[in-house]
Formats: sequence, C-alpha cells, structure tokens
Amino acid sequence: MKVLSVRREPGSTAVLEIEVPEDRVARAVAQGVVKVSQRARIPGFRPGRAPRPVVERYVGRDAVYEEALERLLPEAYGEAVRQSGIRPISRPRFEQAQIEEGKPLRVVARVEVEPEVKLGDYRELRIPFDEPRVGEEEVQRTLEALRARYAQLLPKQGPASAGDFVLVQVLQAPEGERRFAQGRELMLEVGGGETPQTLSALLEGRSAGDEVEWEGEAGPVRFSVVEVRLRELPALDDAFAQTASDHQTLAELREDLRARLQARASAQARAEYEQRVLQAVVDSSHVEVPESLVHAEVHSLLEDLEEELRRRGLSWDRYLQLVGKSAEQVHDEFRPQAESRVRTRLVLDAVAEAEGLQPSEEEVAQAVQNLAEDSGRSPEEVRELLERTGGMARLRASLRRRRAVAYLVERASGGAVTAEATSRPESREEGEP
Repeated sequence: MKVLSVRREPGSTAVLEIEVPEDRVARAVAQGVVKVSQRARIPGFRPGRAPRPVVERYVGRDAVYEEALERLLPEAYGEAVRQSGIRPISRPRFEQAQIEEGKPLRVVARVEVEPEVKLGDYRELRIPFDEPRVGEEEVQRTLEALRARYAQLLPKQGPASAGDFVLVQVLQAPEGERRFAQGRELMLEVGGGETPQTLSALLEGRSAGDEVEWEGEAGPVRFSVVEVRLRELPALDDAFAQTASDHQTLAELREDLRARLQARASAQARAEYEQRVLQAVVDSSHVEVPESLVHAEVHSLLEDLEEELRRRGLSWDRYLQLVGKSAEQVHDEFRPQAESRVRTRLVLDAVAEAEGLQPSEEEVAQAVQNLAEDSGRSPEEVRELLERTGGMARLRASLRRRRAVAYLVERASGGAVTAEATSRPESREEGEP
C-alpha cells in the first residue's frame, strides 16, 4: 500500500491519494465473494461455498465489489494515516474508489485533521498585574451589611419614613398578580431595593390603618397598612462580634472581614488577568478552526443547557417557548462561544506541545479523586470508567491545558502571578464520568 500524495486544503482538510496493490485487491474481492454468498443463501450451496460465477450471477458483481471495498478501504486508510502522520478528527470520505481487477486500486480519502496552529510570540508577552487593595470603606460596608442581618424590627408609633418597614395586607389586586396577590401580607422596606420606588413613595408618611392604592404592572393594587416597624441596629462593639462570629472583639471581626474581602478580590483579579493573558495569546495566534469541532462543541453546550433546564424543572420545548426562539436559533447563538472555546483549546494544546508540558501522575490521581467525590463513586470505579470510555485521555488533555495556562500567566506577569495548574477538568465533557 502506497500513499501517493498528501495535501492540505482549506478547512483543516487533508487529502490522501492512496494506491492499493492488485494482490490485496484480489484477496479482498475473494473475501467479498465469501461474505456475500454467506448472506445470500444461494440454493444448492452451503453458506459461503458458492463459486464466484454463481454468486455474481445471483447477486451481481457490484455487490461483491462493494463488500470488498468495505473491508479494503478502512484497512488501507488506517495504514495511510500511520504512514503520513496526519491526525484525523473526523471520519474520512472516500472518492474515486472503483475496483478494476488486475489493477491497483486508487482511492482518494478526504478527512478533517488537527489544524496547524501558528503561535504568536507568546514568550515575550508582558501584561502588568495590579494586586487589588481592599479599602476601609468596603470593609465598613460589609460590616454594616452584617449588622443589618442582626437588626430588630420594633413597633413604631407614627408615620413611616425612609428605612422603616411597613407590614401591609393586599385588599384588592388584578387577576394574575403574583407578588401582590389579594389577601397576602408583605413586609416592605420604605426606600428598600426590593420595594418598587413608586410604592415606597406612597408608603412614606403612612401610619397603621391607612389605605394606599398603587398602580402596578398588572393594574391597580390596594393595600391596608397593618403596622409600621422601626429597624433597630445592634451596637458595633465586642458583644456584636461575639454574636455574629467566632471572634471575641470587633477589631478581630473587622480584620477577618478584610482578609476575606482581600482574598475574594485577589481571586477575581487573578481570574480576570488569566483571561486577559489567554485572550492575548489566542489573538496573536493563527488557527483555522475545523467545522466538525465547532459543531461538536455547540452540541456540548446545548447538552449543558438541557441539563441545567432539567435541574430547574423545565423541558427543552418549554424553554424554547419562554425565550421565543427555535432550536436552530439557539444553536446559532451558541456558535461564537463554541468557536472561541475550540480555538482557545487548540492554542493551549500548541503551547503545551511547544513547551513540553504534561500533568504529573499526582495531578491525574487528584483529578480522579475530585471526580470520584463529585460523582459519589470510588476512585477505582472512576478511573476504570474513564479508561474504558476514553475519558482519561480527555482528562489528561484538560490538565495539560491548565498547565499551559499557568505557564502563560506566570511568564506574562514576570512571576508576579502564579496560576494554579488545577486538578479539576475544564468542563463536564473533558473528564466527568
């Protein structure tokens, strides 16, 4: 078997011209005769025992050739792939595959392959990183929010003012009104973010026993003010710290809040920085994304969406009704995101290959352990399942990309940011059993 030529075409397509010698063609035709005669059940002959002239007269020569090609083409293509060194990512399409006995078989195989990635000068990329600093105002706002959670609502004599809470009963409401349904009692904060501004304005200055009519979205709603309550905040002292936390002093509580806010701000800043670096590397690289990979990624995103809908108790058809879109429209909306994800993965794979990055066995073992904990299975069960279904290769690829991200971030920041080569897979399809 010879590979006469290999050429690349747009769309990350490889075209292989293959020649199969006549002796292999003859053997495949002979095997095809046997297979066809076994299925045909030719009268007067045991299955697989009818001579070729009888088989061809009974079922036709084309059936024999078709059977021969079904056996011959996959074998020849597999050998051609190994010889040429291409990396297919889809099933091949065979062209010009016609058997002429006594002659070699020439066939053209067209297949999508891993695209060539031309990386930019990622080693020289430098992006400054500014570590965020949590200010005293943010600490104080967080402390006040915690203080508000321990506030008491006490009866107030007199009209409601901003910051007070008003207990109202809905006397009358239009049909279909949900939040302000007739007969419900609600505690509304005057000027609070969850109370409509127009309703807050009507409640301010009202006292117990007053009635208020408010124009809601579905129509007029009439309320009766049952009670006005004043919010009394606890004193910010050591006693409050002991009530609201495990700390003994307010100073300790304040420092703990500061540390938590700082850790959260740093994590967010580092995640955003990671995305900036990654986007810069992708933008400076050139890669032609194969359509088959984009299509597969779109379906992966749609599967994630359907799973999320099931958790929320929504069917796919109901979701389409709610958003007012067709399945094709939703599919098309996911395409840009899918293409971006595929492009990023291809670039990271190229960086990992260029730098010789691989996850350690300890990282793989930890990733398997994490998946086991998430799925409620033993690590042995998860590993066996991954190896049986091909998931282990995807898991290793995911961890290798995380190593590539960590390398790029550390290099771009000049060591100021050290990203974790996390042992958790990037997404559900890249490791979850």
